[in-house]
Amino acid sequence: MDLTYLVSALEPESWPKPKLPEIAVAGRSNVGKSTFLNLLAGKKLAKVSSIPGKTQRMQFFQAENCVIVDLPGYGYAKAPAALQAEWSEKVHAYLEERIVLKKLILLLDIRRIPTTDDLQFVEWASRNPSKELLLVWTKTDLLSKTECERQEKKILEALLPYHVTEIPLSVPAPRRVVWKRVW
Repeated sequence: MDLTYLVSALEPESWPKPKLPEIAVAGRSNVGKSTFLNLLAGKKLAKVSSIPGKTQRMQFFQAENCVIVDLPGYGYAKAPAALQAEWSEKVHAYLEERIVLKKLILLLDIRRIPTTDDLQFVEWASRNPSKELLLVWTKTDLLSKTECERQEKKILEALLPYHVTEIPLSVPAPRRVVWKRVW
């Protein structure tokens, strides 16, 4: 996918003018959002770090027929609490107010059971059906196939109240990404 960097912004007045549908990539800090974008682009486009909280602004990227937005992560981050509160406030405003936002991609680390923050995000999305939610397992390359299947079952059990249904998507090795569609 051909992606071009547009802008890094937190404030609504700095977001690109809404022209195309937008897809937001969300998840806890250090789940692999920037790595996922680089995988989509087929090149290093977003900065990747092992330090949670590296993405501190919304990163807007232009694709052929949409805009993809890399959101700051939620949960633990190596950043001051006041700064994290600001990210949270601006991301919430983006999710609630951005009319062109049509899809949400929530990345979940397959090694972890969804956190309260993850479940709150899924629950919020379930109350906003105009924004389709796709779930993506990340870090599947760190577990065996059997361990991935076991973890996937646990995650799906945690997400049962949200009516998760599966949509398989093949991704070239070495990364195995599993997509899930909610409702």
